[in-house]
Amino acid sequence: SESNVSCPNSLCIGGASSGVHTMVDVQVLFNHLCEDSSRKKWCHEFSIQKGTTIRRLKEVMLLPKGTKEEAAKFELRRGARRVPDYEKVWKGCQFNFEYLGAEEGARRSKVDDAREAGTAEEALALGGRWRISNEKTGGDQAYVNRFRHEPDGSTFSGEVEGWTSITEGRLDGKIISWKNGEFTCKGRVEDKGRTIVDLRVTVTRTGSDVGIFEGI
Repeated sequence: SESNVSCPNSLCIGGASSGVHTMVDVQVLFNHLCEDSSRKKWCHEFSIQKGTTIRRLKEVMLLPKGTKEEAAKFELRRGARRVPDYEKVWKGCQFNFEYLGAEEGARRSKVDDAREAGTAEEALALGGRWRISNEKTGGDQAYVNRFRHEPDGSTFSGEVEGWTSITEGRLDGKIISWKNGEFTCKGRVEDKGRTIVDLRVTVTRTGSDVGIFEGI
């Protein structure tokens, strides 16, 4: 079954003196499949001042009793991707609500703060087609990998075209690793997520080296 809530009248953020031309309308949607197979849906609409940050919008969503810590427990998404807390809203748009919990929410909020301050790199988005080869190290092997990776995610999946699935995909900072077939691959992401370098491929069962590859 489904529980639907239509958008209510707008909540105004920015003060009564704000001119109409300085305001934009934002919708926040929630759509969740519960354990009992029922589906919960709601939609809230806010009229906010142009230039309002996502951080501020989240805090206002919890008024009058919400705190900054509670606002960090959820994120607003555009499609499947988190919208950073520091991003500003300049035109009407729609976001999806995603609950994270206290620990994961605090971690992602901290990353956003560091990126806003310029002390952390932007999110890596590795999804798509990668050509993996060892041509630069004198080899003649090349494979096409397709990664399925949510931006800023710590795990990914995919397949090697025409061969096998990619399993146990992990991203820890810039260190990337995965398994395909009987092999384990581990390397380093560089150039803001455009290349994978020093990609060492080994036989999983024996640990013996196959070679050093590069991904582009």
